[in-house]
Amino acid sequence: MQRTREIALTVGAIALAGASSAWGDIGDPVLVYEASNAMGSGSFIVNQADGAWDGDRWFWMAFEPIEIYTDSGDLIVTMTQGSAFFEMAPVIGLGFAVFAEDFDTTFTITSTTLTFDTIFNAQGRTSGGMTLTESNGDTASITGLQAGGTMFRADFNSGSTFANLLTGPFTTGDAFGTISTTDEYPDGGAFAAMGDVSDMSVEWSFELSANDQASGTSVFVVIPAPSSLALISLGGLLMVRRRR
Repeated sequence: MQRTREIALTVGAIALAGASSAWGDIGDPVLVYEASNAMGSGSFIVNQADGAWDGDRWFWMAFEPIEIYTDSGDLIVTMTQGSAFFEMAPVIGLGFAVFAEDFDTTFTITSTTLTFDTIFNAQGRTSGGMTLTESNGDTASITGLQAGGTMFRADFNSGSTFANLLTGPFTTGDAFGTISTTDEYPDGGAFAAMGDVSDMSVEWSFELSANDQASGTSVFVVIPAPSSLALISLGGLLMVRRRR
């Protein structure tokens, strides 16, 4: 009986180590929105105090348009929508919509690093979508500024790239028309092996043509591998057997 109890405790500890992600932390600033064009550059910062916690989920939403100006007072870009959530599960989700003013504009969203107890033999998945709208009767374009011309990057373990999504450029010559595209890694709703993971972050970066609009959404999630989940089940069964 004593031996059974020892096995149960050992397996239970391994299972918790493999699945642990309930404890985590996000630092300030949580989000940094940066914009630049021929007039100059400016930024908008979101801190933890600007959002709210609901259990182990932090969320933020912009309830009115956010205008980003240069130091000299020139309007660079208007963010018409903005939202984000960080879950200690762990998951990072972002959403935004921006309007470039009179010049082609570079726009970057950088998240804080979400840290958590190490998930051993972790798996991950990320997906994103982008919509481009031509708004002044000519041609609209959007160009990715991440590696390989992509627009979105998901990182883990302080700078290791998990995936780059949405390879551009995208253009539309349809006056006042809209085009949309989506991307994911891995394909088909699967998860990809990541090894041991203890933090994650995301970044959007692209250049949008003048007087046009773009909106995007993304999600990045890390989970224990199925083998770790199996250990949890096994640990539970051994615990039950011990109590009997």
